[in-house]
Formats: sequence, C-alpha cells, structure tokens
Amino acid sequence: ASPEARRDGLRSVRQLCAAEAKLLCQNALWREARRVAGDDGQLSQGALAALIGAGVAAAIEERPALFAKLGAELAGCELPPPLRRAAWRHALLTPAEVKRCSDVLRASDEYGDARAAAAAAVAEGRLAAALPTLPAQMIARGLARAPPAERPRLERLATALIHRAYLCNGAQLPAPLGAHALAVVAATLPPGARAVGAEEVAALLRLTERAVPEGLAAARGAGADGLFARMEALLPRLLPQLLELAAAGARGRVGVGPRALLLETLEAEWLRCAFVGVLPWEAALWAIDQCVVHRRGWALLSDVAVACLWLLRRPLRRIAKAKRGLDELRDLLRDGLRDAPLHELQALLAGLDARVAPAASGAAGAAPVMRVAVPIAR
Repeated sequence: ASPEARRDGLRSVRQLCAAEAKLLCQNALWREARRVAGDDGQLSQGALAALIGAGVAAAIEERPALFAKLGAELAGCELPPPLRRAAWRHALLTPAEVKRCSDVLRASDEYGDARAAAAAAVAEGRLAAALPTLPAQMIARGLARAPPAERPRLERLATALIHRAYLCNGAQLPAPLGAHALAVVAATLPPGARAVGAEEVAALLRLTERAVPEGLAAARGAGADGLFARMEALLPRLLPQLLELAAAGARGRVGVGPRALLLETLEAEWLRCAFVGVLPWEAALWAIDQCVVHRRGWALLSDVAVACLWLLRRPLRRIAKAKRGLDELRDLLRDGLRDAPLHELQALLAGLDARVAPAASGAAGAAPVMRVAVPIAR
C-alpha cells in the first residue's frame, strides 16, 4: 500500500478507537449514574457533575500530564469536589515537599503536643489562646462565609493544619495562613476526613509561600498582568476615583503615593487571603480554582480583583463622591462582597478574559472559545 493509503488507514483506526472509547465512557457513566440514583431513578445535576468530576479526577491521578491539556477546558467551570481535590493537589503538591513535611512531623517531639493543644483549644472555644491573633482572626473571618453545618469541622481541621504548618515552616506563621488553611481543608480533604497530614501541610505552605506570592508579584508588575494595567484597561472611569480616595489616605505618609497605597489596601484586604472571607464561600473556592486551572495561573488574582471592583462600582462611587476616607474604603472591600452572586463573578471573569486577551481564543490553530461579553468600563 502507498504511504497515503497507510495514513488514511491509520486515521480511520484512530477515529474508530476514539468513538469506541467515547462509547465505553458513556456506558460506564450511565451504569454508575443508575447505581447512584437508586430505586427512584432520580439523579440531581450536582450528583451527575460529581460523577463526571470523579472520573476526570481519576484520569488525572493516573496520568498527571492530562491536567495541562484539560486546564483550558476546565477554566470557568465550577469544579465538582473530587475534581477540585485532584486539581489542587496537582497544582500545589510536589513529592519533595511532601516528604520534607512528613519527615519534620515524624521527627518533631512537639507533634503530639501541638495536635492535642489545638484540639483542646477548639473544643473549649479558646481559639485565640491556641493561635496568634491575626491567623485566628483570619480563621474567624473565613468561617463566617462557610456553610454553618461545616464550620465546626473546618475550624478544627484548619487549626490543626496551622499548628502542623508551624512545625514545618521554621516556627513562622504568615498572616494569611488562617484563610489559606480553611481553603486547603475545604478543597483537598474528602467530607469524612477527620485529620490532616503531610500532604495538606505541603499544599498549605506552597499556597502561602509560592502560589499567592506569584499572584502578588504579577499584580505589582508594570506589564499586562499588573493590577493597574488591568484596571486602566477595564475600569478607566472608576480608577481615578479610587486613586482620589487613596490620595487622601496617603497624606502624611512620606514616600507613599496614591497608587502604592491603593495597591497595598487591595493586597491586604483581598489578594493576600485569596478572597477567602471576602467572597461567599463557594465563590472564593471557585476563584482559587480558576488560578489553579487557568493558563495565566495565579496572575488571575488581579482579574478577580477587577471583577470584584466592578461589582462594587456603585458604592465605591458613593464613597468617592462623599469624599470619604480610606477607612470607609477598607470596610467596603472587607464586607461589601459577602452576597456577591457566583454567576455574576463567572460572567465578569469570562468577559475580562475576552476583552484583554482576545487573541488567545482566536490564535491560528486554536479552537475558538465562546466568551460572555460583559460591559466593564461604566
């Protein structure tokens, strides 16, 4: 046979294999759906999403290289819990760091005492006595957004996780550790988990010391990923009003201009905690999901901030018009998004991606991506 005929034959075989694989996956999903549905035959949308997510998560666990290929497809999605666990673990865990944390915890004479002290403090309601003030405040702030039924479990596991991270991090407790610990517990542990281990500690330390700092560095930068570059492109009318508010707070602070103070405020209230305790619980986890799966990684924190500023545009303008100070701005940033709808945040982030990087979805050889067009600059 000629080379052309052989290529055509191989192409046909590949198409048949793809069709057979698709049919097998569909049949397996249908059988599992019928099993989960039980006698009444009813299966909720959430249960179906969890089934699909568990299948994709299993594929990622088996072949980690698939995660890079699936990232573009997962961007913007609400990840089912099994898929969220696989995505976060893939993005935050390295074998070397897990081994280091495991060795430290195993060797430390304080391991048992720290665990017992954390459990006792939580049981007696004395969280402030178990942790330094700021991480304890961050746990309380994040817990306020969590589902009420989950709060005791999240509090107990996050507290234990912070104590173990303290041992593995040279007795250091960075300020955002409390918020990050809540996120790691919620995203990486299955619902019935009763303890945290070296893998959760390694994920927490990487989130706090590597991942979020990458987003902060991008936000401070002067390039296209910089927070002010995104705001100038997408919020051209709101940015001057924000800078005017910051200018009032910058008076009397030598060497600190309005831009530096505004960036410092947004970092302190939003970016460092990765929006945990700022957005509603599922919205905050979804925002971190996007940093995990999106092609721009943790630089996407700047886009989440821009979307949140747009959601707050009206109260921000009222504060600016009334010539209020920086304290009022901080209060609004801290509490103004507690009821922010997830679907609006999703639409806004998709719209930002379409406006700032339209070439990414229309590059030669790339499949076109549908985006939601949202008017940002108003």
